[in-house]
Amino acid sequence: MTTQGARSSILRPIPFHYCAGCSHSVLHRLLAEVIEELDLHRRAVGVCGVGCSFLMYDFLDLDFVSSSPGRAPSVAAGLKRAVPDAAVFTYQGETDALSAGLTDLVHAVSRNEKITMLVVNNCATGLSGGQLSPTVLAGQKTRTTPAGRDPQQHGHPIRLSEMLAGMDLPARIERVALNSPENVERARLALRAAFRFPLEGRGTALVEVLGSCTTYWGLSPTDAETHVAQTMVPAFPLGRFGRNEEG
Repeated sequence: MTTQGARSSILRPIPFHYCAGCSHSVLHRLLAEVIEELDLHRRAVGVCGVGCSFLMYDFLDLDFVSSSPGRAPSVAAGLKRAVPDAAVFTYQGETDALSAGLTDLVHAVSRNEKITMLVVNNCATGLSGGQLSPTVLAGQKTRTTPAGRDPQQHGHPIRLSEMLAGMDLPARIERVALNSPENVERARLALRAAFRFPLEGRGTALVEVLGSCTTYWGLSPTDAETHVAQTMVPAFPLGRFGRNEEG
């Protein structure tokens, strides 16, 4: 019998270094629990992107490979082709995935590589100081857009899940959030399905995770979760996208 709330054995007994209210710590915990539930501990190989979470291998007792900026999907695809039985996953923030790495991500999905891809979208470039990221919303202030993002000057925010869905690919695409207990449980189910999908030989599974960046939003953890619910979710609706909207 599994005790509800028990700490996953994959999580190393050290504290996270993330800011208070950062979503990475919640997602790391979910990731560890899902990999343990699916008995993938010895098959899972993670590819870290460049961002606040690039040291996640310190916290998770799993095999990891580090990639250069934006190249996690390409590295993961090579790993999976070399070791077909591995449960290969990527973990990137939206700046790494959609700025430096948009080409790698789109082409990995277009080839239907049998990997799991996690993209944390918190509308901020956290590692380097809170600059504009590809998903920053119109009017949102950042260090490089102090007057707010102007789509005429800075472009429109990229909606990754919708963009991939428009390509009519066989990939499994889902967007989730971590701002409430209910959404955390939905994210758990999405992660579980996203690991199973490629292991069943069906192709790429991508989960876009709406997260919070309390430091560069200038909000308390509680206010940040409210911001996710009231501002981010309307702009980035939750749910399944594309051809594989079921299953």
